[in-house]
Amino acid sequence: MKKLASPLLRALLLSVGLLAMATGASAASSYSTASGTLSSSTLNVPGDGAFDAVMAKVDGGGPLVVGATLELRSARALGANDPVAALPSSYLDSDRSVFLPGLAVLSTNGSVSYFDVKLRYVFNNRFMVESIVDTAIGRNVAGPKGDTGPAGAHGEAGPAGSVGPAGAAGPTGAAGPAGAAGAPGPAGAAGAAGPTGPTGATGPAGATGATGATGATGATGATGAAGSSSACAFADFFALMPPDNAATVAPGTDVSFPQDGPTSGTGITRTGPSTFNLANIGTYQVMFQVSVSEAGQLILTLNGADLAYTVVGRATGTSQLVGIALVTTTTGDSLMTVRNPAGNSTALTITPLAGGTRPVSAHLVVQQVGSCAAPG
Repeated sequence: MKKLASPLLRALLLSVGLLAMATGASAASSYSTASGTLSSSTLNVPGDGAFDAVMAKVDGGGPLVVGATLELRSARALGANDPVAALPSSYLDSDRSVFLPGLAVLSTNGSVSYFDVKLRYVFNNRFMVESIVDTAIGRNVAGPKGDTGPAGAHGEAGPAGSVGPAGAAGPTGAAGPAGAAGAPGPAGAAGAAGPTGPTGATGPAGATGATGATGATGATGATGAAGSSSACAFADFFALMPPDNAATVAPGTDVSFPQDGPTSGTGITRTGPSTFNLANIGTYQVMFQVSVSEAGQLILTLNGADLAYTVVGRATGTSQLVGIALVTTTTGDSLMTVRNPAGNSTALTITPLAGGTRPVSAHLVVQQVGSCAAPG
């Protein structure tokens, strides 16, 4: 878009966006007293061309008088094929005025009068009626009464009057802000002693004292009972295939050893075909051997938890899975199993009649070693 020459046309474009007001009339300018609308079908703007413009009286309909304010509502640039009024309006950029010769003013009773009207641009796309001349008699049409002029200058001050009586006391003012904190006062006297606190926890044991002198040899005591062997308790649990372990052992499932071999005491017992109770707190040597048909693994569990260090397995072949490990319990009556580890993909077949015609055994041998403590 080319740069526009006049401030008026720039105001037209910025405010009304070159609104296309379709018209085929060739009349120059008209004003409707009923609606307060002023139309100029041909408004010449030097350097920018001609426009079809519409303004409206800001306070609505009524007579058009000097001092009235009109607001630009739409403007359309005229093209080569648009009719041009015989008596066009014009814009003068030097004093930002619009001259509308022969403006037809249509009154509410239907009569028409013609006036030469001059508008002056003020601000925000608004124009003020500066003059109205009746074309029939060539006289100015009086505008409304102007605003009251400014007040005159003050006269000189007169002499000071006598001092009047003292006025009544005014109301009490608001409280002022709080003052700064004073310096700390001297320390008060010591309070009475509080009650004795609870006894503190027992402190750590002191260092061992020096060894005392050797006492005299006492009399020989009676012979004690025979001690137990290094193995506090033992048990052998086994299965024969067939008929035991007829179903495959799925991952996360325990191998069954449903038959009892030699057993010592009640420290190691079964609680089911595949679960075994270790009654005493201590360490146990655990050995197991199982013939399986697939590649796979077996693991010991204690109280349901895998003992990862006890895993045995094979990749191929037909050898047995054999495991041996030491298992330590920290609570009495701990439960132990031999399990196909959860997470493996293969269910294990406990091989029947492996290598011949006789049922093949699988064994779980458990032996407590070291100190034998009763269940805690």
